[in-house]
Amino acid sequence: MVTDPTRKQTPWRLLAWLVFVWIVSGVNYAGRLAGVEAPDDLAYRYSTAIGVVMQYAVFVAIICSSRGVCRGGRRSPSAGRPPGVTHCV
Repeated sequence: MVTDPTRKQTPWRLLAWLVFVWIVSGVNYAGRLAGVEAPDDLAYRYSTAIGVVMQYAVFVAIICSSRGVCRGGRRSPSAGRPPGVTHCV
């Protein structure tokens, strides 16, 4: 991968991502430490599916806004090629 020497480094993005991951992990650990017992059929409830879809929507919105996708930002070098492994992640 060739880096653009004119592009300035933005360490705040890494810091923002680490803070985001830390918050999400903290919320999950707090839920586990609260001692609330999850029901056995949790994966089969509509409320769980709706919550997961909302969570992924928030994640995608944060990632898109940080990459500039929503406001016409820079495209990746492989944007014109068929989707590969990098597009599936």
